[in-house]
Amino acid sequence: MKNLYTISETAKILSISSQTLRKYSNADLVKPQAINPETGYRYYSFEQFHIIDRIKYLRQLGMSLNDIKAILTSDNLDLLKEQLKKRKLDLQHEIKVLQDEIDDVKWYMKYFSYLDMVRLPNVPYIRYFPERYILVIDYQSEKTECENDTIERVETKIIRLKNQKNYAYRRQWGYLVDTPDYLSNQFVPKKYFIFLKHKPQDWHSEYMAIIPEGLYLCLWCPKKDQISAEMVHTFYESHPVVSDSLALEYENSLQNYKSCPYEYQTFIEKVDGQ
Repeated sequence: MKNLYTISETAKILSISSQTLRKYSNADLVKPQAINPETGYRYYSFEQFHIIDRIKYLRQLGMSLNDIKAILTSDNLDLLKEQLKKRKLDLQHEIKVLQDEIDDVKWYMKYFSYLDMVRLPNVPYIRYFPERYILVIDYQSEKTECENDTIERVETKIIRLKNQKNYAYRRQWGYLVDTPDYLSNQFVPKKYFIFLKHKPQDWHSEYMAIIPEGLYLCLWCPKKDQISAEMVHTFYESHPVVSDSLALEYENSLQNYKSCPYEYQTFIEKVDGQ
């Protein structure tokens, strides 16, 4: 049996770099079994392979060198299990963060891809939506003679509100409009809002609202004030009219967002079993 292995041999057998072995040595994790005083060559024993391999897999699990040193020095399995449990929780949190990012990417892919769908002009269609949450500001109380100034005021206020609590949001702006005005082809905004990603724990009814789950009668308009809702009006001749409708922007330019198309959405009914 070979008693000692050079650092190069050890590195090759354990699929690890010589530099990493030196790093472990400098961190007092595993010192060479022997060092030639004349050449400075480092040698490791077969028994040390198990320690090096253990360090290697603990590093692969994401443990720090300091944590590994504490575990090996104490030779305490309970400490190892405690660190493994902590690492599991850290990984679960990382997975959640990554899943949230995936959800965001999927949402924005769907949002921008929605522009590619073929729609007949002025022809209503029905869409299902789950329950949605909005951060909302009264538009009329902030209204000025200049529409751009009003939008600047309400948007700035909403941005401040969401940043104060770091609310997760979806970047889609919209208006709550009076449905009878909308059915008369008039754009009369009552409130201005942005969608929140989920319902905040510190729900504040003054600035937050829930858009109910259900079926919505929708109409695509080239601009928010270019409405031709005659066919929608026909639908409501035999259905009760709700007081408010949504007017949601769909950005078709990353520069000129002021002339983007809008989808009007008016609640029809709740859907059982969704």
